Amino acid sequence: RAGNLEALYMLGVVKCYCYQDLRNGILMLKMSSQRGFVRSSYTLGIILRDALPCEASHFMNLAASSGYLPALQEILSAREMKERFGEPNADELRQHLDPMCLIRLLLRDYVDSAELRGLNTSHCWNPLCGRWAFKATTNTSSALRMRRPLAVYDLEGEAEPPVNHTAVPVTRGWSDDGPANGIHVLDKGLPSPRAHPSRARPCKTIQALAWVQGSVKVDRVSRMKMCSRCCKAKYCSKLCQVYDWRSSQHKMECQFL
Repeated sequence: RAGNLEALYMLGVVKCYCYQDLRNGILMLKMSSQRGFVRSSYTLGIILRDALPCEASHFMNLAASSGYLPALQEILSAREMKERFGEPNADELRQHLDPMCLIRLLLRDYVDSAELRGLNTSHCWNPLCGRWAFKATTNTSSALRMRRPLAVYDLEGEAEPPVNHTAVPVTRGWSDDGPANGIHVLDKGLPSPRAHPSRARPCKTIQALAWVQGSVKVDRVSRMKMCSRCCKAKYCSKLCQVYDWRSSQHKMECQFL
């Protein structure tokens, strides 16, 4: 409401990952992207790459044109990145990760959600990332991802009227991205996605909202990508994959998986 683009970005991410409200989450990310917040453009490139690849490429190129390193990682080859930027260490890469408050919120939401963890989901192996995605198949007997949606505010600060909640199917023909186990115990007091199962709490049932563009319904974020060496570790982006390797977390365990 005050025009804070980072707040609009974080609210858009929360909508997409905590509420599975892609309709309003993508709208918020597009609003902040149009106003020059490069991290929103990059995130749209990640979220939309499966359902709307041309749209995702547009936003990723938009972020890359501003010199945003994570977007360049997605577009350039490893050799080109090394020639242009060298090999940034983990501390240098960490500044491009989401704010810690957002990471903690996403991780806590995933750990505390029995419905979500009951579905066939993958969590990013980067211990400083809270993002998750559906895998190839989902348990169709489980409920959709549910939470009470946040109010959506227009530019004048007034709440929009309630929207019609249209059911979105939870199954789609994805290709398999590997098993969902193997999530690390997180550092710095962050909750582990598979720790403390007794903390899981039920959520009130509200069906997910899809972003509709033309004939395409975007009802989930894009799948994780897998480490080509161990075929176990999964990451939402190259930034997370490179960070996890250069922080020596996955570099030490990859050969044993």
